[in-house]
Amino acid sequence: IDFNGCTSLDTTINVVVNVIPTAPTAFGPVTICDGDTLFLNSNAIGCDSTYWLSPLNNIVGNAGNIAILSGTADYLAGNWQVFCMDTVSGCFSSSNILTVSINPVPIAVPVNNGPVCVGGTATISTAFAFGTYAWYSDSLLTNLVSNNFFFFASNITSDTTFYLVTTPLFSACPSAPAP
Repeated sequence: IDFNGCTSLDTTINVVVNVIPTAPTAFGPVTICDGDTLFLNSNAIGCDSTYWLSPLNNIVGNAGNIAILSGTADYLAGNWQVFCMDTVSGCFSSSNILTVSINPVPIAVPVNNGPVCVGGTATISTAFAFGTYAWYSDSLLTNLVSNNFFFFASNITSDTTFYLVTTPLFSACPSAPAP
């Protein structure tokens, strides 16, 4: 009833409530070595649109599982999140935060006491401390000669090259072989 005593007809207003898509789960944590491809994986299903939000708040990819190559702008350590969107309703859900760590690759620095005389012994070592060491006598890394910080190469009769691969403590990132 209004001020004039008039009564209006009943009106029904329908409010549509859309369902929020199931929140995806981002799998991790992810720790890789610098240079490796960054794989981001989730169980985002039943989404009309799926995308990842980078640590810089950039939208990356259009799928629940993506691969980001080293050297690209989106190759970033930090917190990532995947979103699942219903494009008809505009409703979306977000995943847990996935922390990505990108560890640096060490540089192996082999040293020796050479030159040595024919038949002599060379002391082979590294300036890299606190990690694991693998010394090889071939460039294909098939003949392991030592796992020590240093070793003695006895009876050297010609110029000889040894290859060192090091991995720092608390890292799974080995160096490239260094002669």
